[in-house]
Amino acid sequence: MQSCITGSGTPDSRYIASPEFMATVSHFSTILEFPILAYGAYCIIFKTPKKMGSVKWLMFNLHVWSSLSDLVMSFIGIPFILLPAPAGYGLGLVDSPRLMIYFMVTLLDGEK
Repeated sequence: MQSCITGSGTPDSRYIASPEFMATVSHFSTILEFPILAYGAYCIIFKTPKKMGSVKWLMFNLHVWSSLSDLVMSFIGIPFILLPAPAGYGLGLVDSPRLMIYFMVTLLDGEK
């Protein structure tokens, strides 16, 4: 396991170790994943064979909850965890920790 502290005892201050880099990468991954998620929903709704009609809406339900969970984690919330303490903050659109925790718990519970 690597430490964020360099050999001289100073914190790592490179751009790749910054919260801004994590937010930028998360926003870029959202831009890449959104069309793929939309195509997956299209395939489930319109291209599912008739034989799978009984599970079509179950697959779509799971896909929607998974997609919402991905979007919350990579765009709306973007949790930035500070280790080794149980601390952190959000880098996304939501600036309220309580609301971000509510979103994550709700969406993770919806995937059951």
